[in-house]
Amino acid sequence: MTDGDIQKKAVRTMIGVNAAIRNIRLYPSTSTSTKNALDKAFNNINIIFESMDQVAFAESEGTLLICDRPLDEKDRRSPQVTSFQDLMTSLEIKSLTLKKGLTIEELGVLLEVMSRKPNELKEGGGLQNILKDERLPHIELDQKVYVAVDKNHEVTKKGEKRADVVKESFVPMISTLEDVLEPEYKDEVSRLLAESLMKKPDDVIVMVLTQNMRGDVGSGMLNYIVENMDQERFDKMLDRFRGVVREIESGESGVDSSEAETIKHAYESLISSEKGKSYREALKAREAEEKAKKEALRAHATAGINSILKGETTYLGDEKVLEAVPRTVSQLLSKEKIKSAYAILSTLCEGLGSDDQNACIQVAPVLAAVSGELDPETHGEFLAGLGKKASEWAAVISEPSPALDQFGSLIRTLAQDMILNGRYEEAESLLTPLSKIRRGEIEKHDEIQESIRTILRNIASDDVLEPLINEFQTNDNDKRDEAVRLLIILGDRAAENLVELLRLSKDRYERSRILQLITDIGALAMPVLTERIAEGKPWYFIRNLVLLIGKAGKESEFELILPYLKFGDFRVQREAVNAIYNIGGPQTEEILISELSDADDRLKMDIAAMLGALESEKAVPELLALFENKSRYRNEIAEKVCIALGNIGSTEAVSYLTEIIGQRKKGLMGDKPFDEKVKQAAEKALESISYAKEKPKKRPEVKTAPPEKVEQPDTATHESIQEEKQPGPADTLKDKVPEDEQPIPYDDAAKWAGLYHRLSEEETGALDSALKKARVKSGQPLLKQGRSNDKLFFIEQGEFSLTFRRGGEDILIKRLTPGDIAGSRSFFEITVCTETLLAHTDAEIKVLTSEFLETCKSDFPEMESKLKGYCFDHEKFSELIRNREDLDRREYKRLGYACKLSGLPLDESEKPESPEIPGEMINISAGGLCFSVEGQNEGASLFLNRRLNLNFALTIKKQQYPIDVTGAIVAVNKPDSNRFSVHFAFDEPLPLLIPKQK
Repeated sequence: MTDGDIQKKAVRTMIGVNAAIRNIRLYPSTSTSTKNALDKAFNNINIIFESMDQVAFAESEGTLLICDRPLDEKDRRSPQVTSFQDLMTSLEIKSLTLKKGLTIEELGVLLEVMSRKPNELKEGGGLQNILKDERLPHIELDQKVYVAVDKNHEVTKKGEKRADVVKESFVPMISTLEDVLEPEYKDEVSRLLAESLMKKPDDVIVMVLTQNMRGDVGSGMLNYIVENMDQERFDKMLDRFRGVVREIESGESGVDSSEAETIKHAYESLISSEKGKSYREALKAREAEEKAKKEALRAHATAGINSILKGETTYLGDEKVLEAVPRTVSQLLSKEKIKSAYAILSTLCEGLGSDDQNACIQVAPVLAAVSGELDPETHGEFLAGLGKKASEWAAVISEPSPALDQFGSLIRTLAQDMILNGRYEEAESLLTPLSKIRRGEIEKHDEIQESIRTILRNIASDDVLEPLINEFQTNDNDKRDEAVRLLIILGDRAAENLVELLRLSKDRYERSRILQLITDIGALAMPVLTERIAEGKPWYFIRNLVLLIGKAGKESEFELILPYLKFGDFRVQREAVNAIYNIGGPQTEEILISELSDADDRLKMDIAAMLGALESEKAVPELLALFENKSRYRNEIAEKVCIALGNIGSTEAVSYLTEIIGQRKKGLMGDKPFDEKVKQAAEKALESISYAKEKPKKRPEVKTAPPEKVEQPDTATHESIQEEKQPGPADTLKDKVPEDEQPIPYDDAAKWAGLYHRLSEEETGALDSALKKARVKSGQPLLKQGRSNDKLFFIEQGEFSLTFRRGGEDILIKRLTPGDIAGSRSFFEITVCTETLLAHTDAEIKVLTSEFLETCKSDFPEMESKLKGYCFDHEKFSELIRNREDLDRREYKRLGYACKLSGLPLDESEKPESPEIPGEMINISAGGLCFSVEGQNEGASLFLNRRLNLNFALTIKKQQYPIDVTGAIVAVNKPDSNRFSVHFAFDEPLPLLIPKQK
């Protein structure tokens, strides 16, 4: 661990210490919030102990040192560090060392003593005196140590050295000089000694003057110091003296009566001087001022609490007022004034969701601390609401906060109780904001991510996962979908149990559901997949793990998969090839080519199809060599190679394909001629290659809108498309073929091999029956941005341009070619098209209508999720757009404002209709907004394309702006619990939110 890492953990430790001390002062040491803060501090200390044997906090000349080194400028200025340093100063602690072997009980004792009031410490003989009676072998505390950093950054205990100098050298020297000097020299020596002493720090001067200075030399030195020291330094020195005298008077000093008399005498000499008189007057004024400040602060806190009690938010960013809240709430609850306590807490909850970031920051730790003291049985309903607010707050904060860890305990308790009592939708609503952070959908600081990960893992105990997984398996309570969504939210911990269930399951359909669920968990499942695949057995379990890695992994996971290309079982090899193809990336082509010649003959067919889909020119020599294959799969391999060469469009293959077509008695290498299917595939390949040669080598990029004369069909779709029924099995087959030998239609295997590998035989037949062929003319649009769509397009021949319009310009996203699929988002989700799809050439496609999804729900319940998963993985347009700034569709930045709104539907003449739609804004930009609304999933589609008039008020920098705006709904997301989110585009940009030109 580097010095920077150690200091970072030390700062986190200070935050935990501050929180624990604050909570100990407010609540019993056994409270949940105090325990959580203590645990956090203790865990951070133990992380430091992994690299070193002790951690030391020390103060030197106003600077806090951690493990012998000063903090950097940023940390020194942070409120957490300043608060900890002020605590050390107020307790007169100069160094605090915690040693390896420290127990949480020892740390708890230390913090409990540090949290006491000054008068309590005084009554107990002081901090150090109290602690010496406790058994704390791993804590070293020295109030009289002065720590500084030398040129080599080494900590030296200079206070000890100075004390030795004073006791052993300076004072005896004065006594000796008093005896040996002639009277006429004593004044001069006193002056020289005083001048030398005044060059020392104040603590050394005080230490000298508290010794026995009686005699001409000592008295002269004292008088010279009083006369020549400036008033400000003199006052500071007297402050130190006054503290020592107070200790003597309280009996806390530990000095004998003789030494005490000497110190008092020195103090009286100083306080009776002219400068001492000025000090007394200033001290009196200072004490009066402090008293007035305390009274003003008390009045200010009272006024603030009363304001909050009335529901006003003015004081929600006031730290001094908020400090009084926990004690006030505690007192109100003890007097059973629950309504008043809730009124205060409800106003604070409002601040937790406020646009005022300062209020959010200040309110959160107060609410977190209070939540740990509320009895769930008595205050369950309030705590549930607070937990939801806390979860939403976590999604909007930008900097780490100790309150997040404290809220974690509340959220964990609530979520576990909801799940164990079957309230799955409530738990999902509570945890969804945290899940979005965990999955990276909301970008956050690493420390926030780590806190969220810890919260979700702590929720996912075995007791919680057991009923969820049982419901997923049995659907006994008709809550399988809700259980599935919660298992996805619980991520990696749920994946651990599901992977083990996958290994043990004997039911093919159950395994299919588990595979889909782990796929939906996605990248969060990768750690457990990586760990379990290393076990290396049994083969069918390994195959499933490889499949999952292919769906959830990235290129970095290739190293995990490559060994399984040589696995002893062909079925695992095939899954490894699929995984590499599904992950994709620059390495995919090279890996597939390198495996082609040595692969199992059955696998060569799959690899050839994939290389064709990748249009791999590099693979052509290896593919041509496969025509020489003499195995029993010779014709099947040759057919796949022909299809692949046609997709690639390589002229190098023309002579080979021509010879295949013209074969009579003998074929290539004098072998038996290929069968008719191969010849047909060769003919199609030659046509494709010929077409590729005729295409212009360089096509202009799409930068202008499609010709206006081409009219875009509406949602009734594409009646101009010439459709013909695709021949295929009309009925599901009754006799099941073994899972590992399911047939794949040869026509489509090359283009959509990944899809057919996902489907069972029956599902394959149903899909083939539903697909309809269609021809499309060049310039004909299939999709148009902003319009609805109910069809999925599989491109067989030809080329399409996928574009989107931004600022009056059409931007090219991608060219779509045979093997691509278009329309997935608007087909599977409730949204209008976000792109325009235009035929760039004459083309042939296959069309799947939305009715298919409805008709296959009962017979093939997994069909939609498999088809959707493949399409979304295959398209990857969102990923492409994220990785290219020039494809960013957002003209305006989204802002996280939250407020109530109401919408009135508009009829065709733009007149408002009833009923009004109430909603809650999620975010907004100058171009549109997103809001949530109550309703069931079945009704979500009715919102799409509806025009609305929205009314709401935005609060920006404490000023309210009423907004009245019209526009249309462009997307509706599936609901969380009984709500769904609506995406709304304004007719005209909102001037208030248009960024100002710099």
